[in-house]
Parts: sequence; C-alpha cells; structure tokens
Amino acid sequence: MRLLIVELEGEGHNMVLYTRLLLHEVDRRGWSATLLTTESGRLHPAFDIVAAGPQGSPDTIVIPDIDRAGAFGSFALMLSQIRVWRALRKASHTNGGFAEYDLIYCINMDKFEKAFAVMGSPFGQRPFSGMLTNPKFHRAPLRLGPRSRADLLYKALFKRLLRLSELKCLTVIDEPFRRFCMEAPLPHAEKIQAVPDVGELVKLEARDSARRRFDIPQNAFVVLLYGSLSRRKGVGELVRAVESIDGDDVIALVAGRADAETEALLSTTECRAMRESGSLIVLNDFHDDEAESALFGAADVVWLGYVGGAYGSSGVLFQAGSAGLPVIAMELGLIGWTVREHDAGITLDPQDTVRVSDAIKRLRDDRELRSQYGENCRHLAQRHTGAGFAGAVCRVLETVVSCSTVSDQRHERGRT
Repeated sequence: MRLLIVELEGEGHNMVLYTRLLLHEVDRRGWSATLLTTESGRLHPAFDIVAAGPQGSPDTIVIPDIDRAGAFGSFALMLSQIRVWRALRKASHTNGGFAEYDLIYCINMDKFEKAFAVMGSPFGQRPFSGMLTNPKFHRAPLRLGPRSRADLLYKALFKRLLRLSELKCLTVIDEPFRRFCMEAPLPHAEKIQAVPDVGELVKLEARDSARRRFDIPQNAFVVLLYGSLSRRKGVGELVRAVESIDGDDVIALVAGRADAETEALLSTTECRAMRESGSLIVLNDFHDDEAESALFGAADVVWLGYVGGAYGSSGVLFQAGSAGLPVIAMELGLIGWTVREHDAGITLDPQDTVRVSDAIKRLRDDRELRSQYGENCRHLAQRHTGAGFAGAVCRVLETVVSCSTVSDQRHERGRT
C-alpha cells in the first residue's frame, strides 16, 4: 500500500506520537509512506524523534506554514480551517493530485474537517481517511460537557462530512462519540471506526534515580503535570492547590513547553516563591522519551485537571497507566468518563481548590488506595499501547483500500 500521511504540526501528540507510531507500523508491514507537513512541522523537535525511529526519516512533502486565525469563535475557526483547506488543495495540485497514493490519511482532521464538510475534499477524487480526536456535539446529550450554541451546526457539518464519497472512513479515539453516532443513528455512521488512544512510555526510570535527576527529595509526594503547557492544562489550579497544603512534602512537577500565558503565570511572585521553596518544579522544555521516563518515574500521581473546554482524550492518562500511577482528573469530558469507567483515580472540579488539595492529601496519606487506583490505571493502559493504536489504524486502512479496489474492479467490469 502507498500511503500519504498528513500532519501539519509538530506540537502535542500528533507528530511525536500518532505519526511516529503509524510510520513505524507502516514500515513493519512493508507499505510505503510519505509525510505531508509544514515548514514549522518539519523543523519541530518532534520531527527529529520521528526521523530517529526504526523506519528512518520519512519521505516528506513540506508546504509553507499556514496563517491561522488568532481569534476565537465559530467564524474565526472556519476561516482558519478554510486556510488549511486551501493549502492542502494547492499541495494536491502541485503534487499531481497525489495520484500515486492508494490512500490519504489525515492524522488530525479536527484542524480542518468543517472546511471539508462545506467545500468538499481538497484532494479531488482521491480517496482519503482521517482521525478525529476532539468531536464536541455529542457531549451535552451524554452529559460529558456543557451544551454549546454551535452543537447543532457542528452536527450538521459532521453529517455533510460523512456524506463525502471520497471519505472512506473516519477513525475516532472517543468511544462514546462512536456509540452516539451509531445509536442516533447518523447516515453513513458505519464509516466511523473507534481506535484506542495511546500514551505509552518507552521505559520507566527507577524512582530513586529519577528523583535524583530532578533534585527531588525521596520522601516527597510528587504530582506531575506533563505535556504542552497551556491554561487548559489546569496549571494555575494545581499550583494553587499545592500552595494551600501545609507542610513541604507535596511538590508540583510541571514539565512541558509552556505558551506565553503559562510562562507569565509561572513567573508570578507566588510561583517564584514556591519554586524557591521547592514545592514547585518547572521544566519548561520539550521532553524526549528518556526525559518522559524519568518524569513519570519520579511521580506519585498525575494531574489531569484540565479546564477551559478541554473535554477530549488525553494521551497523558495512558502514560500514567503505563507507569502504574493514579490520576487526579477533571470530572467532565472523555477523561472523566474514562477515569470513572475504569476506577483509575479521583475525578473532581479542578477549579475547586479545597477538593483538589483534599484529593492530593488523600492519595498521599492512603498508600493502599493509591496502589489500587494505579493498578486499575495500568490495566486500562494495556489496550492503549503504541502497537495497539497503530495496528488498529492500519487494519482499518487496509480494509478501506481492499474494499475500494474491489469496487473499482466491479466498476471497470461494468463499463466493459
């Protein structure tokens, strides 16, 4: 099979995790793959991690960076997605309509699927598939999040997307969303296939050495917040809760590349005082596999108290399970649903400082409860491995191409 993989950005899990795993599995199966990304995606450290994989640096089509809308709201979102659509259409025209590929697979369609629904496929009649990581309109009916004024519009656009004949399948990492679409039922919902989200540690560094690496006392209780650091990760909420706890044994370990807003937060007088006292450790950087293994090895519990509309999945949840760690998580969204479904930790309102500090103290003081949650989280993560994710995606894509080939052959026989 000849596959074109579209991933325009290096930030987050999409390049360093989903794309890397898929390229590895494609290589293992003996397929060929080309990666389409932007100039900034090609220069991001995540691409270097992809290139360091067993398949080596992938064949790559690099397009100019795309000017995204800086404002919020449905109109600004659509403008941003139309810019992406136009960039993909130009890339398709420049590269002969991508006719040499059997299938185009878009890693993160959340960035442009609404423009596809309105304007059709930018790839012409080439078959394509993609992955949605963060659908929204099902959340209120399933009590996973608040109702939005745009829910009816987004549902209508999604139904238009499913009607595109060039769209052969849509993989999702949100099992409740797939159930919702099948039970509604939405026309063409059979195109939706669930695959397991992934968050797997390559290895786990021993606790003692991991803590020495970060100069963390061995007897401290460490709450890890990991990933791209933005307001939605609940950085401020965690810091306030840790600051409110008496004593000096609880440490917030905040690790990841911070945006400007989060850098400003972590530079406030309060945060500087916590850093000086040792109750807050900030590692503002992009972390490779070795650093990840040390961060999770040093932790006792993982923070998933996301705020501000972050209702989708989280690979960090499954990384926590890979390390056998319990979580403190938001009660809404797919994260809250998954944690409760598997009894993998405590769910709460992250903005309730008292509840958050009580949850931290409860897990600190109850080793048996901490161990029980950790084992449940480990069991949850066993299905959400890199091999499990990439294998599931490739099986779906293989089926799609096989069915398309059979359909084309029947069409040709009909013409003769």
